[in-house]
Amino acid sequence: MKICVDTAPMVAKYGEAEALRRIADCGFDGVDFGMFHYDMDGELFRRSDEDFMAFFADLYEVAKSAGLEISQVHSPMPSWVTEQSRNPHIWACQKKSILAAAAMHSPYIVIHPCIPPQYRYDFYRAESRAINKEFFTLLQPTLIERGVKLGVENMFNWDPEKECICPTVCSSAEEMNDYADMMGEGFCVCLDVGHSSLSGEAAGTMVRKIGKRLELLHVHDNNGKSDQHTAPMLGLNGKGMSSVDWDDFAAALHEVGYQGTLSFETDTFQKMYGPDLLMESTRMLAAIARNFVEKYHF
Repeated sequence: MKICVDTAPMVAKYGEAEALRRIADCGFDGVDFGMFHYDMDGELFRRSDEDFMAFFADLYEVAKSAGLEISQVHSPMPSWVTEQSRNPHIWACQKKSILAAAAMHSPYIVIHPCIPPQYRYDFYRAESRAINKEFFTLLQPTLIERGVKLGVENMFNWDPEKECICPTVCSSAEEMNDYADMMGEGFCVCLDVGHSSLSGEAAGTMVRKIGKRLELLHVHDNNGKSDQHTAPMLGLNGKGMSSVDWDDFAAALHEVGYQGTLSFETDTFQKMYGPDLLMESTRMLAAIARNFVEKYHF
């Protein structure tokens, strides 16, 4: 199993090209290339499709020369806002992000589903499904044309009355399966392990329910209350334990025959030590990832 990490912290300090080189130096096989720092109203998204793809094709060559794969891409956020007049532009940018994945030879892109704020627990479920079907249908022809698959990710919302994270779009394995099956070609499932602790079920349980649809992971830890995006085993829940049962999670991956990468989305862990220790914290993450692969025989 190859190990990967998201690019955001490295890019923030070094820029895209140097970040890719340094991530390779830290011992990772590939990256989840994050597009979060690209403003959807900025110059890059105003370029022609050809020039847009050329920008990312150059980054692919940098990664290739460093021996690094672009294993998956994460599009900018959000995918939907309550100001309805903005959504056609946002959706066009999300569609264009698929071209970035194709230019970087990434087989996958993760694009967040649309999350209307009304969808908390079971309220507004059907309406949200209709919105997302329209959104994903817009993206599907480009996905198929470019040979990129979209990973449907499990998300969460905020309950202002209870002041806690609560379930929303695709928080459950059942709804993730429903969305992937509803769309069919060009779609799979990306399980965010940290999100599962906050608003879904245990990560291992979700893996078993998703089964063969599971092709992508976002691996990180938390305290069971906040979306901390820290390294596995560091999401202390007050009892000196992780919020994730890593033994069961690994067993479930074996049971379903998971063939993808171990992709860490652990930017908070890197940021908490500051830019001066960014290389050291990234090397530590690579060591944790390698240990996971070796310990659980992937």
